[in-house]
Amino acid sequence: MTRPPRCQFLELPTELRLLIYSYAIHDTDAITISAGQLVGPYPDITHRLYGDKRSPLPGLPSNHEAVIRTHYDASLLSIARPPTIDVSRAADETAPATPAALLLLNRQIHNEASAHLDLHRNRNVSLYVSFPLGLHVFRTVCPQLLRHARSIHICGAYASKSEPRTKPSNAYVVPSATKNGFASAAAPSTGSIIDSSNALAALVRSVLGRDPTILLRKFELRIYYPGGENYQSVWADDNSPIVVALRNICGGIIDIECWRGQKGTGVYLTARPNRSRIIGTVWRRLEEGRPTRPEVGSFAVDEKWPHWEEEYVPSKANGGGIGQ
Repeated sequence: MTRPPRCQFLELPTELRLLIYSYAIHDTDAITISAGQLVGPYPDITHRLYGDKRSPLPGLPSNHEAVIRTHYDASLLSIARPPTIDVSRAADETAPATPAALLLLNRQIHNEASAHLDLHRNRNVSLYVSFPLGLHVFRTVCPQLLRHARSIHICGAYASKSEPRTKPSNAYVVPSATKNGFASAAAPSTGSIIDSSNALAALVRSVLGRDPTILLRKFELRIYYPGGENYQSVWADDNSPIVVALRNICGGIIDIECWRGQKGTGVYLTARPNRSRIIGTVWRRLEEGRPTRPEVGSFAVDEKWPHWEEEYVPSKANGGGIGQ
């Protein structure tokens, strides 16, 4: 019988291995999860997606690639200027960060690292996730990161399936921005909308549901609804991210800011764990898309990120989006 190869790491004293686990746990304090459209010659894009026995991540739009960065990257979260990936550059590693990767090595390391994580419960990572593509990448590629998170920050855009086709439509693919607002895009499929809603619902229940499996310090959701006449979709659409979040938060201190503008509506929801359910809502005016004003859709990304306060802090004028 062939003997398995030696693992020198497992031959180290247990105390030393636990010390290494501790260092690995604290390798980063922010992770950005998103997806970008590949740009470049078509043959290069095809090779990037299918070369060397690779295959695209299921569920992503055509010619898109998952991106996971072990630091905060606002450009990956932007809906005003959706991220693109130059195929001439080497592909980003989409492997999970060190804490999650440890759990995938082998059974013994998984058991030791899990016990060590449960003992210390050091949740020092803030997750910044784009909606809906980044949320899909998170659920598919690295759901293990949730157990290390102290806060989750989700941002993106949404347009109701029932909106007219002449209006921007963005339940799954964010259209490009123009100086007059968002360009028109193909209407999202009903399946993609429901899939995104289910993913968000499952995440919210796991951290703020009746029996949360993860204890967070803060949950943030910033969603932009393009179009000046779609305010009703914020509250009346069952698949609206804000509606989905509120429907699945069992207990918590919830603060909501609703910013209405001529080109769109921005909604900022923040929630902190609490046995009771307490909700406060304010309505404000959103000004964007004019000289000296932020870009259309920049509301989605908070200019204060990656810094955040555990307590609710009201946004500045125009919702605190990048580009003010």
